Amino acid sequence: MLTQRNVIFASGERFSYLETDGLPDYWSTLFVTVELRYKSTQNTILSVLTALRHLKLWEQVNDRDLISEFGAKKLLSSSDIDALYDHFTLKRAEVERTQKIKKFKDVVSLQVHHPHSLSPLETVSAGLQKYRMSVAASFLVFVGKTIHRGTANRTELYARFDEMAEFMKAKAPRVARNSGLQGDPNYRSAPPEVYSEAIRLVRVDNPDNPFRKNVRLRNQVMFDIMYETGARGGEVLGLRIEDVDWSRRVLKIIRRHDDVHDSRKHQPVVKTEEGEVYITETLARDLRRYIMEDRSQIQAARSHPYVFVNHRKGVGYGQPVGIATFKTRIAKPASNQTPEIFNEITRHGFRHNFNYRLSKKFDEHNARAAKDPSANQISQKEEMQIRMNLNRWRSERTSETYNLRHIKEKADRLMQVQLDEISINKRQKL
Repeated sequence: MLTQRNVIFASGERFSYLETDGLPDYWSTLFVTVELRYKSTQNTILSVLTALRHLKLWEQVNDRDLISEFGAKKLLSSSDIDALYDHFTLKRAEVERTQKIKKFKDVVSLQVHHPHSLSPLETVSAGLQKYRMSVAASFLVFVGKTIHRGTANRTELYARFDEMAEFMKAKAPRVARNSGLQGDPNYRSAPPEVYSEAIRLVRVDNPDNPFRKNVRLRNQVMFDIMYETGARGGEVLGLRIEDVDWSRRVLKIIRRHDDVHDSRKHQPVVKTEEGEVYITETLARDLRRYIMEDRSQIQAARSHPYVFVNHRKGVGYGQPVGIATFKTRIAKPASNQTPEIFNEITRHGFRHNFNYRLSKKFDEHNARAAKDPSANQISQKEEMQIRMNLNRWRSERTSETYNLRHIKEKADRLMQVQLDEISINKRQKL
């Protein structure tokens, strides 16, 4: 059912639009189109929309209409911002659950009438809370300034909206980045041996393989691509058959945002620059076998060019594997059967692992070159250029995040050498 909503600007101008569950929210769509579409990735936009959804939930809980209030020049008060702060600490599911309890007016709920029986509500991290508040502040300022763009005293109003946003951001919790244990590379990616064990477990002929037989080859190939190339999960899911150069054993990573051939609700896209990655002869052979023997047997898979498809019969059978499918049909079953391994790894962790192994290769090469005058050492600048090319990065600064484990290992070795020297000196003095 369509509902007409009217916003009357301070200038007297009336704006009307229709809103329904089947149509996009006007202001959220306008905000994304004007402020984010040209500069943000798809994942960033989805994160912003998720935060705005939580803001909309606050309006529902408190029976508020911020758009109309802003049109009437009524900005958020300090108590409103405090309420938003508390609201943003909660998981959305917790708020929705509480709302459902309140809807049953004819049922006496012990939880409502006896609050002490309520279990503590689940909360989110301080980082997510801060992010939600920041998104809400940016969105509300955009809405307020857009509504009053034709108002005579808009300069004064703009200053008030900016002041409100600053107060909102100041209210958000302070989050220290990369400090303490959070800077430890093990928080970003499991140790190398965990990934090696995962690759061993997903072999098709491994009796401990956690997957169903009809998807073992597909999953093995997907894991192998991430392990060998450091490709992101979205890049693997976005591979098309024509992206494989069989003669050169090369996979082409191509940006295809808003591809008309992609039926997935959330299209996996390439975040980095386009490029090519080499794969081993064994992986190329397994990939060809999957396409020719497994994928080709699924009729629905012939309607699109994407390599990896759903093998589970029902809705989506033969369609491209989506991000949700990867989490629920691949990662979760593996975690259930071998939690000591698959609970520790992530899709993006393969990228960190790839760069760690790359750093070790640089060290091995330079160690050999130091003993062989005819060999050239790889300079720090050359290493950076190679790493940027293989990872398809735009900026050198990105490598700092992915090289944490290797740097920490070097620091630990130097520290250990220093401690050993101190121990030797102490023994000599005795």
